[in-house]
Amino acid sequence: MTEGRSQLEKLRELVSNRQKLAPVARLVDAHVEAVDPGRARIRYAVKPEFMHPGKAVQGGIVTAYADMAMAMAAQTLCAEGEFLATSQLSISFLLPVTRGPVFGEGTVVKRGRSTFFMEGVVKDGDGVELARATSVGTARRTKPGYPTGSSRLIGFHHSRSLDDLTPRSPALAAPGSHDRSCSFCSSCLS
Repeated sequence: MTEGRSQLEKLRELVSNRQKLAPVARLVDAHVEAVDPGRARIRYAVKPEFMHPGKAVQGGIVTAYADMAMAMAAQTLCAEGEFLATSQLSISFLLPVTRGPVFGEGTVVKRGRSTFFMEGVVKDGDGVELARATSVGTARRTKPGYPTGSSRLIGFHHSRSLDDLTPRSPALAAPGSHDRSCSFCSSCLS
């Protein structure tokens, strides 16, 4: 990608280029539909392997749908070299997710100097709300000398420092990713 492009421009590329998505985003079959300043809309698959014995999507997956949309909304407002680290997330499951696709809509409600307050909603294809979430995150800068030209854009983001980022399993690391990536987040935006 060309240097000097804004985070928003880089994220908008995901609408037409799914290969730049983080592995976890591809796992839930994420399709970025729209990205605007402070907002994101993502379509997700509902796969049989996501279902618990009650024939509904397990809550952790539904949380991932909401978290990913909120993180992407915040990332649109991050400066070059920043990434979002989620420090708090709360979700209410309103109805069981039993069929797909579903849509995650993330919105930045307020941004301070480095803190983001976000809301997310997961809806079915008819617009019925299935879950509502709120999240707080912090914009963090990548460390000087930290590789920024590698792998993937936007997945989950969490509050661990970059020093702690290590792959959980070699099979989960993205091809071509550097040795400090993890299975939960893209540690760099290229």
